Amino acid sequence: MLPASGWAHQNDALANLTSGIQTAGPSSKGGADIQPLQVDDSVSFDDIGGLSEYIDALKEMVFFPLLYPDFFVSYNITPPRGVLLCGPPGTGKTLIARALACAASKAGQKVSFYMRKGADVLSKWVGEAERQLKLLFEEAQKNQPSIIFFDEIDGPCSR
Repeated sequence: MLPASGWAHQNDALANLTSGIQTAGPSSKGGADIQPLQVDDSVSFDDIGGLSEYIDALKEMVFFPLLYPDFFVSYNITPPRGVLLCGPPGTGKTLIARALACAASKAGQKVSFYMRKGADVLSKWVGEAERQLKLLFEEAQKNQPSIIFFDEIDGPCSR
């Protein structure tokens, strides 16, 4: 059996061993960066080929509510709150989102553009992914109008 002073010595030794170790877990500084990306002025809808009817529909759903919000208010219409772009890799979903942010910014509205990977909606820490998403949406709300683009959102669902 060790005397009480022996335990104190072991606690000091443990403190010395662990003093340089960083613990794993979510960052106390807020984790992922939630700042909007710089909108690339060189991307346009002209860079996208073969998707003209989809681009026109997207412009209708996004630009009309941005440019004429009074119209929606006067007729008590809620504009679309989101768009799901689906298709195999390499079909232009990310390019369309970047072109949309650029075109919206050129149309007289400064648009904040946020891009996240689908894996950002998952975390091994309980509640961390939800907290990060909440921070992202709060930041986007502060910087309205905003576009939040989740790339590869199907990733967490696949095996």
